[in-house]
Amino acid sequence: MAEYTLGEDVYQDMEDIWEYIAQGSPGAARHWTTEILNAFEALGKTPGIGHKREELTAFDVLFFSVGQYTIIYRLVYGHVDIVAVTQGAIDIPIFLKRRMASWANS
Repeated sequence: MAEYTLGEDVYQDMEDIWEYIAQGSPGAARHWTTEILNAFEALGKTPGIGHKREELTAFDVLFFSVGQYTIIYRLVYGHVDIVAVTQGAIDIPIFLKRRMASWANS
């Protein structure tokens, strides 16, 4: 069984992705949300896949791409904590500062 945790904000990320894609194609929305959920499972089974982006952030997180979406996660004692799922073209440094601040306060 995969071991991963979804941050509270990730549920909203997934809903936002679904709604955005479904405006054009509900079938495509199902496809991409399924692909992202499958990636969560893969990350849980193989912690550490993905890559660091030290030029973007000093946070100890890894990035894993699924199409045009990016899963941002951290490893805590070998357990995968999904921090965010976002469209890859956003301003990652600003986005992560906000997201990680909300995690630190929870």
